[in-house]
Parts: sequence; structure tokens; C-alpha cells
Amino acid sequence: MSADISRAEPVEVDGANDFPERMILILYATETGTTQEVTDRIARECRRVQCRVCNIGSYPSEGLVSEPLVVFVVATTGSGTEPRAVTPL
Repeated sequence: MSADISRAEPVEVDGANDFPERMILILYATETGTTQEVTDRIARECRRVQCRVCNIGSYPSEGLVSEPLVVFVVATTGSGTEPRAVTPL
């Protein structure tokens, strides 16, 4: 499984400094860890942008309006139940 990245910390990507205004926030919600792994891979695959990765449950929703670009990675479990971190939203 991936390292704990529950805080929205920048992930350095080759070429990111060429385009400092390009920032992506990737929020994930997971029960089994699969979406966190997918989110980590998306962040690694980004080129020429800086990615911040954060668990959706620990990101303040009022901060979304100030983000230039947000990608949500969410998967259902069992019989289509959303992850617990998404339920309050």
C-alpha cells in the first residue's frame, strides 16, 4: 500500500517548475486503499503540473472555491456504498 499522504502536500513532478501556475488538487475517498493507490499513480503521471493529494475527509470543503483544478477519485464498495469520508458531503 502507498505511504500515508493524508495532508495536501505538493508532489514534485519533473517539469512542474516550468509552469508554476499549474496546480491540481486530487482528492480521494477510500475504504480499502484502492483509490489512494490510483490517486498516487495519477499524481506521478502528471507532467508539467504540481499535484497535491489529499483525503477528501481531511480537506476543508470551503477551500474548494479557491482551487484552480480539482480531480475527485472515488470508488464505491460492496453493493455501491460510498466511502464514509464522502457521506457527509
